[in-house]
Amino acid sequence: MPTTIPITESKYSLAEKIDATPEVMIVRFKPDNPSQSTFEPGMFMMISGVDATGKKYIGRAFSIASDPSAPNMEFFIIKQHLHTDNTIVKSHFMDSNIGDIFMLKGPNGQFRFDPNLDKKVVFIAGGTGLAPFMSMLRHIKLIKSATDIITLYSVKYPTEIILKSELEQLTKDLKMKMIITVTRPQGAATPAPQQAGASAPQPPAKPGAPSTTVTTITTTTIVTTTGTSPPQSTTKTTTTPAASLQQNAPKIEVPQQKQSDVPIENTKPPLQPAMVQPLVDKPAPEPQQPAPTPKPAQPVSTQAPTSQASDAYTAETGHIDAKMISKYCNDTQERTFYICGPLPFVQAVKTALTSLNIPNEKVKADVWG
Repeated sequence: MPTTIPITESKYSLAEKIDATPEVMIVRFKPDNPSQSTFEPGMFMMISGVDATGKKYIGRAFSIASDPSAPNMEFFIIKQHLHTDNTIVKSHFMDSNIGDIFMLKGPNGQFRFDPNLDKKVVFIAGGTGLAPFMSMLRHIKLIKSATDIITLYSVKYPTEIILKSELEQLTKDLKMKMIITVTRPQGAATPAPQQAGASAPQPPAKPGAPSTTVTTITTTTIVTTTGTSPPQSTTKTTTTPAASLQQNAPKIEVPQQKQSDVPIENTKPPLQPAMVQPLVDKPAPEPQQPAPTPKPAQPVSTQAPTSQASDAYTAETGHIDAKMISKYCNDTQERTFYICGPLPFVQAVKTALTSLNIPNEKVKADVWG
């Protein structure tokens, strides 16, 4: 039985805001009393904002991404959501300032990882569903556990890989098999737009923040940026026609709190033309040189390459299904499966595991949205 941890509500201050990807922000909270941060990897907190009069807003649940020993509590936040009335509503955190007070209640949930019980695991994450697994992986590294780990992580766009550098380092340190699959490899997420007339100023950029870096997966450029985000507001849904991946993003829907895995367009690149040297006329009586035999054209694959020296993980494209799970896990009956992501994603992965005859007691799931 899991250890019982008392649920308490305590005051925290917003310590950091990090622009992790175009769609995701990382926030870190500092507790007034460090002893308030007791939790186990995989658990979540209810977070409520507090206005100037001390009134508390309705709380929302967020999985904890930090290790239990970390001084601050970390969460992954989706910056904006599309409501049913076709309006975009931004997260309250985008309008918050460093030092703002929040009330955190918890810890909650039974989605817990115990390295003493589960020696061989498969972590399956969709989008910001990576958060509880980051807590687990950081904890496994800290306690030097010998857990045998396979992680399958699904994102919509190459630009949406959260904490990519840390994932690469964890993959090496833990000798973990890490598979990142992109369901829209030809697309790119649209950053939250800058809004005029914001009521709260943006906090300044963190000193020593890393500069923009560019990494390539297949034919798509991954751009990871850090910084701050514009304040909260409500606007009508807009789309932007594509010009290039370096300028305007392709026409996409504003991200929603729903399944992060969506069908991928069939955008196979054209074949490379064969290079044929033409015959050259030479004056008589010299004979003409025969043209070299042309090499056949090589097709360009849309499949992302396997891991190279610069990447500690294996890159894939498409949805996480029974075929992908079997490809990277040939001992499914020996492992415990942990799943976290939006409801449709979790349901699809559970269906895949059922088809692989994984018993229910070997599957643990946590759902957001």
